Amino acid sequence: AYYSVEVDAEDVYMPRFLLQPIVENSVLHGLAGKNGAGTLEVYVGRREEFLSVRISDDGVGMDEDRLQQLNRELETPSLDFVNPDREKRGGIAIINVNSRIRLLFGEQYGVTIYSTEGVGTDVEVTLPLITGKAKDYTT
Repeated sequence: AYYSVEVDAEDVYMPRFLLQPIVENSVLHGLAGKNGAGTLEVYVGRREEFLSVRISDDGVGMDEDRLQQLNRELETPSLDFVNPDREKRGGIAIINVNSRIRLLFGEQYGVTIYSTEGVGTDVEVTLPLITGKAKDYTT
């Protein structure tokens, strides 16, 4: 497997353990099911007043129905999707990350997933651009 990490933003704040569950999902659900070597890329950069984080893999991707269902769940300001049945279907880590972001920073921030079956998945995380030491945020 090939991986790359590109950071195009210095002295910015990001909550701890934000990327780990998303990267883990890419490896377990995207790349593990792929025949041959895969690629995982992480990009962190400034985008106007936002911090944009993109985790991309060229794994198995997901079908349109599953993608729409996950994005609908990410848009819903509720933890109703967090239950034992939901955990069996997967996606709970990304929903937890999204909920954490929204609790810390507001509903305008969070996670969006883009995917094409057989091509791969991009997970985009949008955060506020906070520079310097973030004393007001404890995570």
